[in-house]
Amino acid sequence: MLMPFEVWKDDSPTRLTIVKVNHPVYLRLERCYFGLKRIMGQEPDEVVEEFIQTIREVLTIGYTQPLRDWTSTMGVDLPRLYQSIEDISQGYPDAAGSLSELRLLIEELERSPVTLVQAALEKFFLDGYLDRAGLKVEQAPFSFGVRFSKATPQIESSLTETELTTYCKSCSWKSLIREGSSVPLILGGPLKWHQPILRVPPAKRLVIIQPGWHAASLSQVDLFQTPTGRSIGMGAEAVRVDEEAVSLTVWEAPSSGWSQQPREEENSDETLEPPNHRSQTESGTSVSSTHKIKVLFKAGWRALDTGLQRVIIDQNKNVRIERIQSAEELSVGSSLALWEDGAENDIDLDEGAPEGWQKEMENWKKPLRKLQSQPYILERRLRELGAGSSANETNIKNWMEPSDIRVNAPRDLENDFRAVLRYAQIPEGCHRYYMDLVSRVRTAHRESGRDAVASRFETAVSDLESELKSGAFTDGAVFETHGFTFQIHEIHAVGMDFS
Repeated sequence: MLMPFEVWKDDSPTRLTIVKVNHPVYLRLERCYFGLKRIMGQEPDEVVEEFIQTIREVLTIGYTQPLRDWTSTMGVDLPRLYQSIEDISQGYPDAAGSLSELRLLIEELERSPVTLVQAALEKFFLDGYLDRAGLKVEQAPFSFGVRFSKATPQIESSLTETELTTYCKSCSWKSLIREGSSVPLILGGPLKWHQPILRVPPAKRLVIIQPGWHAASLSQVDLFQTPTGRSIGMGAEAVRVDEEAVSLTVWEAPSSGWSQQPREEENSDETLEPPNHRSQTESGTSVSSTHKIKVLFKAGWRALDTGLQRVIIDQNKNVRIERIQSAEELSVGSSLALWEDGAENDIDLDEGAPEGWQKEMENWKKPLRKLQSQPYILERRLRELGAGSSANETNIKNWMEPSDIRVNAPRDLENDFRAVLRYAQIPEGCHRYYMDLVSRVRTAHRESGRDAVASRFETAVSDLESELKSGAFTDGAVFETHGFTFQIHEIHAVGMDFS
């Protein structure tokens, strides 16, 4: 196994301890959140969507920061939230009981001086659990990082007991990702939040403090496989999960007026995302990102921009072109064919196209991406808005792609494209502007040779696949065809660079 960080000193596995925390208030709040989401989450109502989003943030940020501390700085108005609960309960009589319970739970958290993670830390360090878990380090402090916090990337001065500071030190997240940690690292929040860095473990000793109900089905394989079974990161040999996880109960005495007996509810199959996470189906943000993917090749680490098309070779030498958004989409043991276009500098591919046209295209592409995982819904909506038979799932997925090599817009401007503009809530008076813009860019691309470059690239990738399947595959091999130079690099590990 390759050693990604010099501070590791050796290539032995990282040891990971899961601290499972029992906190009935957070458990009830999480179940309440998912219950309300099932009842109200399908309504196309901005007020309801904002309300559900606020409850999710109260829960997830509340794992690591006291509610009464962050509400004033996070833009959440608790009196307004309580009023929203009253108002919404009038329109959703089926949810009245859950909304009433929700208010009691938030009031309980508002009174609480410490969070689930902070309470666990106090017990962990001050009540002897540290020694029982075999984690005490005499010569070096722990680093403590809470990545998914809107205020700070780590808890430091806000810890309530001064004794904790003897074990904790400030943790620079960027340096942690790039250089690794020479001391044990403690992370707060559900394990799922930290999987992007576990793929390339930054420290030799890791502790994750998470709600106990999130750890019920944890297995070694879960850390390093996607739902489709592809391995990610450095693989299961990189981390050894302690068989006996530490369990803590950090909340035992409820305030008067609050019942600790939970209602009988089904456990939701859903999982919480980190508070700063915005999925493509929720956000409508651009597919591109400021984050980079860290890929470990034979020659060392290399950072790759997200959102760009990559030529990927699987272990069976099948070649595909995909727009890679995160490390999860790359598999250890597969390869990347990084490429250069020797002819690219000979022509101006955007000559004659209006300046900033790609940004203009995003105005109607972003709304489509809100339903990126549900194109069949988009197909139905676009047909209702006047689109023809070309508005099928395959074409719709193409239309929402960023405009880089190709425009990726409907060919039928009068029907399909108008329907897309209507769906994106572009004013009718602006439709002709966007239709003319697409026509001008397409004309410029034909005249500049961009379309020819795109076709040449697709042909070159096809030739590359034929060459790989007909001969021996070697790491570092170089292949030239149709003006493109491909260099093959096997993937030994992947991770994300949050810079």
